[in-house]
Amino acid sequence: MIPTVTLAGRRKAYKRIRLPKMGMTTWGLLIPRRRIATRIRELAREIYRDYRKILSNHEPLYLIAVLKGAMPFEYLLSAELHRLGLNIVFEYMGTSSYNNDTESTGQVRLTLDLTRAIANDHLLLVEDIVDTRLTLAYLLQLLGNRKPASLRVAALLDKPARARKKVSIHYTGFIIPNVFVAGMGLDCEQWLREVPDVLYLLSHKTAA
Repeated sequence: MIPTVTLAGRRKAYKRIRLPKMGMTTWGLLIPRRRIATRIRELAREIYRDYRKILSNHEPLYLIAVLKGAMPFEYLLSAELHRLGLNIVFEYMGTSSYNNDTESTGQVRLTLDLTRAIANDHLLLVEDIVDTRLTLAYLLQLLGNRKPASLRVAALLDKPARARKKVSIHYTGFIIPNVFVAGMGLDCEQWLREVPDVLYLLSHKTAA
């Protein structure tokens, strides 16, 4: 069962930081780092059970991280998969759909493509967060047209309240409420990506 995170009892301020555009921001702790690490280990075991049935001897699983946010999740997940015995190859893709720091335009464009052909390879697309699902749908169509042997999705966070398309997520870390989040690769104005917890925005106050 996928863990569902709520805001119950989480209104206490955890971190304050002044950002260039938003001014002083206050963040709450949504998912602590230890819970994230535990959940990633669980996901890795699930992924390993599935892929060991379809990967031939020494055949790698291609983890395709969507930059920049998915990199911490990809690294932690790949380390667990390696420990379990899978061979991993990293690839990266970049997209953009944001016209400011918190709102998506709904129009997806590719900013970085793969470095190699992927026909007949087994792909796991790694996302930090899935919300509208527009980016995910775009990438799945793009990759599917290149004829991989298999194509699945792993997302650390799922925000179904924002969904605008029906897209399957095969491996989900947490279901979260409709709040703006940062940390674990997710940013606000390019800040906070390095925070090993998932934070959510409580308030911000722009300087006069």
